Amino acid sequence: MNLICPNCDFLLDVSINPYTCLNCKETYPIINNIPLLFDKKQMIKYRMSKDTPQEYYRNVASIYGKTHHVSLYGARRFLQDFENKLKPYFNTQPNILEIGSGTGFATNIINRHSKSVTITDASLEMLSINKMNHNGINAFCCATEKLPFPNETFDMVIGNNTFYLVPDKHLGAKNIARVLRKGGKLILSEMNPYNPLWPIMFAVKGHYFERSIYEIFPFQMKSYFSSIGMTIEEIDYYSYIPYFATEKLAKIEKPLQFMLGKSKLTRRFSAIRIFYVFKKSS
Repeated sequence: MNLICPNCDFLLDVSINPYTCLNCKETYPIINNIPLLFDKKQMIKYRMSKDTPQEYYRNVASIYGKTHHVSLYGARRFLQDFENKLKPYFNTQPNILEIGSGTGFATNIINRHSKSVTITDASLEMLSINKMNHNGINAFCCATEKLPFPNETFDMVIGNNTFYLVPDKHLGAKNIARVLRKGGKLILSEMNPYNPLWPIMFAVKGHYFERSIYEIFPFQMKSYFSSIGMTIEEIDYYSYIPYFATEKLAKIEKPLQFMLGKSKLTRRFSAIRIFYVFKKSS
């Protein structure tokens, strides 16, 4: 796979370790079989910053798989819902990029439906776990704002619970659109910012940085992507129980879905997740 330099956008020589830019001669190490592809500014933000979301995800990797483990009923139920939402878009075996793939919570689903999957994450620690569990998959540690791929590389970009964490969403959207082929789709599943559960969760967990979900309301998402030639094809509200739900708690899911899932207005304020599909202009 061809890669471009995060520093100057020129081709990298990937035949040697570290990868070396053929233009500016900047080098990029390979750690745990994963290229670390940040420019100097991003290296500071993502690898050395303190008291930031980036530091949190560097430190939490070893337990993240347990706290978001598919053995939890709520997590398994969400993954079923997510896969059902994705299935209609997998009919052509597309070349897929998963951004913010983390430890692989959604990678299993995507990998089952496409033979060509590339994963990225800005946390080397999270991505190393994912790579270890998906031997042979292409993995690159990089920022969504500076994806190291040539223009129009992928048919589809998928992100689960990740775009809300991108620090510069305008730049992130621009980079996603750049690596998508004409007619390609971006699919994002994010926390629903209309749901009143999230402020409580932020306070309980102390994850106040997650208030950035209030930067992904539909009108904001349309603004990020419409300015770069992408049109919105679908916005839907789905899934009614959080990851940590037990089977006992999940008994209320069907009644909730029956009562609140009939209209888009009630789904908007009761569903846990929001599902976006964008298409790049042909």
